[in-house]
Amino acid sequence: MLTKWAKSAALILIAGLGGCTATTQPAQEPSANPAPTSTTTANPAQAYSSGENLAEPFNNRGAVYLGKGQFDLAIADFDEAIRLNPNFAIAYSNRGAAYFLKGQTDTAIADLDQAIRLDPNYADAYSNRGAAYALKGQTDSAIADLDQAIRLKPDNAKSFNNRGAAYFRKGQLDRAIQDLDQAIRLNPNYPEAFNSRGSAYYGKREFDRAIKDFDDAIRLNPNYALAFANRGAAYLLKGQPDAAIADSDQAIRLNPGYEKAFSNRGAAHVLKHEPDRAIADLDEAIRLNPNDADAFNNRGLAYAGEGQPDRAIQDYDEAIRLNPNYAKAFQNRGNAYRAKGQSDRAIQDYNEAIRLNAKPPS
Repeated sequence: MLTKWAKSAALILIAGLGGCTATTQPAQEPSANPAPTSTTTANPAQAYSSGENLAEPFNNRGAVYLGKGQFDLAIADFDEAIRLNPNFAIAYSNRGAAYFLKGQTDTAIADLDQAIRLDPNYADAYSNRGAAYALKGQTDSAIADLDQAIRLKPDNAKSFNNRGAAYFRKGQLDRAIQDLDQAIRLNPNYPEAFNSRGSAYYGKREFDRAIKDFDDAIRLNPNYALAFANRGAAYLLKGQPDAAIADSDQAIRLNPGYEKAFSNRGAAHVLKHEPDRAIADLDEAIRLNPNDADAFNNRGLAYAGEGQPDRAIQDYDEAIRLNPNYAKAFQNRGNAYRAKGQSDRAIQDYNEAIRLNAKPPS
């Protein structure tokens, strides 16, 4: 189905201007896929003999709307299916998938809870609820649901993809890759699974393998903005900013409101010593998402490249406010204070960067 994770993946260090460090990341985490379910009537002669059977065409039309990304129309049909048949587990699961895709995860989970109460062996409902828990950051609950979904339906590629995405969130990249390998074995034409596995390889800094998976995701879905943005991030960490910019351009053409694509393209311009272009992109990234610590850090680098250490420090301050454990921003702010001749403040920031870098990963 048509969804993707809304949060950014783990940050990766890349070289910046003048010994500073810029950051980039896959534009979003691996794709999680709620699965709408259509129904067929066992006895067509009885198809319209009861409210329960009248509910089926509403459910099925809702599933079509859901596949087209028309979530409000889908929800309206699932509402009607549930009104006609309050025990229709499939309609609850499908409505939960629609709410998931709208970003209303708590409402989605409530519907999926009801679907599972009505049918405790409903694999798709467990898979969908697992995807919703993962989006909320409740990875242990997500994995428990996806384990159950796989026990009930071991040939469901979406459940393996979703569990792989949950392991990705926990930082268990090898476990994630195992599940994503299985998702691809079950469905070799699954672009979201290739994108997910590419993100896991990216996290392991195996950039060539990541790029190959993003290539496959794009081959299978040439309009997959997320895969273009992720491939651009991998090219950036390979030191190929021109290729990164080309992929970010395409991601933005496909999705003009794609904040991470602007942020990553801005980071590429930082590496190319093009501060004006970097600042323009990072301004847009920050406008789209004022809570993007990476964009503030990278814009600080661009201002430093323009010889504006005070503007740079303001951006590093904001990056640190948003992420108090951001070692790279402390390092970069230390460099800016050093450029201003404020050695004591520079040392304080370097000390904090060293302390944070010495902490084991959480």
